[in-house]
Amino acid sequence: MLDSKPVSTPIAAGSRLTLHDESSSFDTTKFRQVFMHAPLETHWGVVKRLLRYLNGTRDLGIRLLVDTPFTLHGFSDADWAGDPDDQCSTGAFIIFLVANPISWKSTKQRMIVRSSTKAEYHVIASAATENQWIKSLLTDLLLPVTTTAVFFTDNLGTTYLSANLVLHSRMKHLAINYHFVCDLV
Repeated sequence: MLDSKPVSTPIAAGSRLTLHDESSSFDTTKFRQVFMHAPLETHWGVVKRLLRYLNGTRDLGIRLLVDTPFTLHGFSDADWAGDPDDQCSTGAFIIFLVANPISWKSTKQRMIVRSSTKAEYHVIASAATENQWIKSLLTDLLLPVTTTAVFFTDNLGTTYLSANLVLHSRMKHLAINYHFVCDLV
């Protein structure tokens, strides 16, 4: 797809893929060369769009400025019960060094959670762990981060829980992630 027409986004807005839909299965050889285990024709269309997007971004890169202080910040979010096949949540985070994305992850959570706060808290704890590792790596490279990393999340329950010790008794099932994140806050 090197000669394909580039697109500006990796996936069309509102696209929703499931394991089972009305499109028929097709030759899976092409798909398995890319990445899926149970491909459908709709999935192949999304893969082709992603490849067209990558084709249009070949000239982009990450620019690190020498005279800018090293600061870390990040964003996290969870799509609570967003998988239409099994109702599992998907969580994602991105960490920036100054204004440059240096680490990101998007993962389907392995368990079904019964609250958006819990889904978000799993993601923010994962992002905080990654942040600690990045700080350690930068220190080992003699580039210490001297400021506290700031993370943004869009879930008020998660924000209140990390800042309010009283709420801890209501969320014992989140105790490990809670204490880890609170120590960092």
